[in-house]
Amino acid sequence: MSRKLIVALLCIFAQTLVFAFPPLPSGQELVFETSGWVKAKGTGGRLWPAASALAKHLCVTDASRGSPVIELGSGTGAVGIFAAALGSPSVVLSDHNQLTLATAQCNVKVNRKLMKDAKIRTVKYSWGDPIGE
Repeated sequence: MSRKLIVALLCIFAQTLVFAFPPLPSGQELVFETSGWVKAKGTGGRLWPAASALAKHLCVTDASRGSPVIELGSGTGAVGIFAAALGSPSVVLSDHNQLTLATAQCNVKVNRKLMKDAKIRTVKYSWGDPIGE
């Protein structure tokens, strides 16, 4: 099954939930699909309280506006997507689990209109692996 087909199926069949995640300064809210611990996604299939706290910090400090962002162990991609919506021009969402990355891609697609012209990509990466040149 192709990667694009997996993303499309997730977007169609996934249960979309709105979490207690901070709204953007405009008042708009991002929407995230999460599957929790099911579907072989493990810990990356849910939103953690730390993601909400980091998003609030980005809002207050404006740290991501105009700066590239990489989210290691991105899971749903919530923090990276939030950073893109705040004005980061380039975001890399990385995770070791391909199914989790497919969920992050679905979340990018669902929230695309709130992320302006940010370039967002997903990369399969496990912590400790060498980084290519």
